[in-house]
Amino acid sequence: MYSRRVRQLVLIVGFLVLPALFLRANAKNPQDLNALDRLILRMTAPIQTGLSKVAWAVHDFGSSYFALVGVKKENQQLLQENQELKAQVQSFRLERERADRLEQLLSLKNESKIDTVPARVISRDSFPLLGRTVQIRFDKETAEVKPGMPVIASGGVVGKVLHTYANSYATVQLIVDTNFAIPVQFQKTKSMGILRGTGDDKKLQIEYVNSHDEVVIDDPVMTTGIGTKGVGREVVGPTFPPQLLVGQVSGVIKSLSGLDQKIHVKPGVNFKEIREVLVVLSAPPPVDPQGSRSARPAQGNR
Repeated sequence: MYSRRVRQLVLIVGFLVLPALFLRANAKNPQDLNALDRLILRMTAPIQTGLSKVAWAVHDFGSSYFALVGVKKENQQLLQENQELKAQVQSFRLERERADRLEQLLSLKNESKIDTVPARVISRDSFPLLGRTVQIRFDKETAEVKPGMPVIASGGVVGKVLHTYANSYATVQLIVDTNFAIPVQFQKTKSMGILRGTGDDKKLQIEYVNSHDEVVIDDPVMTTGIGTKGVGREVVGPTFPPQLLVGQVSGVIKSLSGLDQKIHVKPGVNFKEIREVLVVLSAPPPVDPQGSRSARPAQGNR
C-alpha cells in the first residue's frame, strides 16, 4: 500500500517537474546547457517532433478545410454570375432577333407601299382540327381593322382577319387552314392557280393548273393582286397586294384525267415561330388577269 502511494507521488512529481525542466532547457542558449538539460532535450525530442507533426497536420487540415469552404462559396458565386450572364445574353439575342424581324417588316411595308397596321402574335390555335388560327394584338388601338383583311409577314402571306375584339385584338385564319384559298402565280412561268391550305404547316396545294403549263420545282409562288370571289369552289378570299411571296413549289402531281395538275407548295412563313405581322388596311388596285397566262376557267363546285 505504501509503495503504491510512493509510486503515485513520484509520477505526480515527475509530471510536474519534467515539463518545468523541459521548458527551462528550451529557454536556455545552446552554449549554456548542462548535462541534465541535454539529457532532457534528448529524451523529449521524439515527443516534441511527434507533437509538432500533429500540430502541423491539424494546421494543414484546418487551412485546407477553410480553403475548400472559400472555394465552394466562390464557385457558387461564379455559377450565379454565369447564369445571370447567360440570361442577359439570351435576352440580348431575343431582342436582336425581334429587332431584325421588325426591320424586315418595316422594309416590307416600305417596299410594298401599302397601308398596314403592325401587330404581335400572342397565341396559337389550341384545337388545330377546328381551324388553323392565331390571335394577334395591335400595337395601338385601331378601329380600321376589319374581318377579311389580309395579314402578311416578312416571310410572306400569313392569312386573313376573321374577327376583331375591342379594337385591340383579332383572330387570324392562316393560309394553311383547309378553308383558305387565294389565286397565286408562279414567278417563272406566270401560270396561275388557286392555292388552298391543307391543314399542314409545311404544305399548301395549288389547284386548277393546266396540265400543259410547266411548273418548276423551287419556283417561287406569288400573290396575284386579285381576290377569290367566284373562283374555283366559290370561296371568297381577301385581296392580297401583288407579288408577295407565298412559298416555293415542292412537288407536282398530274391528275388522272390529264387536264390539270396539283402543285405542292412549301409556305414561306414558319407558322410555329411567327411573332410579328402586318394587317393590310387598303386593298391594292385590281389587277387585270388578262395580262398574264391564267388558270383554266372556273368550273363551279366539283
